[in-house]
Amino acid sequence: MMKAPDSSERVDIRERIIAAASERFFEEGFSRVTVEEIAAGLGISKKTFYKHFTSKDELLLLVTERLLEGIHGQFRSIVGGDALFLEKLDALISFIGRRLARLSRPMMRDLQRHSPGIWARVQQFRRERISNDLKGLLIRGVAEGSVRSDVDIDLFLLAFTGAVEAVVNPGVLAEHPL
Repeated sequence: MMKAPDSSERVDIRERIIAAASERFFEEGFSRVTVEEIAAGLGISKKTFYKHFTSKDELLLLVTERLLEGIHGQFRSIVGGDALFLEKLDALISFIGRRLARLSRPMMRDLQRHSPGIWARVQQFRRERISNDLKGLLIRGVAEGSVRSDVDIDLFLLAFTGAVEAVVNPGVLAEHPL
């Protein structure tokens, strides 16, 4: 008789599913990847997949939340570090570039088209959490003398957020090889 998996084995399978789905979603897009393909790639059954997730949409939400948490953690680490303003700004720009490079056009398009709630969550995250972190960095830049004290930080953040939303848009990404 087969022994039922213990809780650590269940967690391991769940984490393996999340990792495999993340990789596939980011490379190919959400809509092009099936539960069957994820399960087959891991050597598990669809039934095992559904023991851990109620749907592919639930998995997408978890993958997206983990991505956002990771981005926020890295932002906070860079902004909260001991480096000077310009070094932090350089680190943030490099980090954003690396993250954007991981997100395929199909993934961005799929989020916007097939998962508007998750896409709205991503947009909200950029507007709120990232803006707050950048605001703290800009305030420190003013204190260090790296940013002019007469710069309207809120206006700058509004323009910056608008620019990011305009560029990180499936339509724009499809037209330009960024």
